[in-house]
Amino acid sequence: EELDQFDKVDTAYVVAQDRESNIIGCARLLPTTQPYLLGEIFPQLLNGMPIPCSPEIWELSRFSAVDFSNPPSSSSQAVSSPVSIAILQEAINFAREQGAKQLHY
Repeated sequence: EELDQFDKVDTAYVVAQDRESNIIGCARLLPTTQPYLLGEIFPQLLNGMPIPCSPEIWELSRFSAVDFSNPPSSSSQAVSSPVSIAILQEAINFAREQGAKQLHY
């Protein structure tokens, strides 16, 4: 288990499980109105742009997906597995339901 200062009680997670209930992917979502990874730890990645702080902008971090049961059959699938696409779609849907209009990652 890995935690940092942004893993709090009110932090949102999208978690994917396989048929045997093994975790095969996750994503962490934080509104930019509270401390978040990009704003606190990596602001230099914004190249001088203002650090986002809005209920309409959420951060997507700790994104991971693995699907050993569905090996890629082409180079395009190697980049975008069905699991990663499903997690991203669920993350977008959740953030949208919370009022987000943008995701930063």
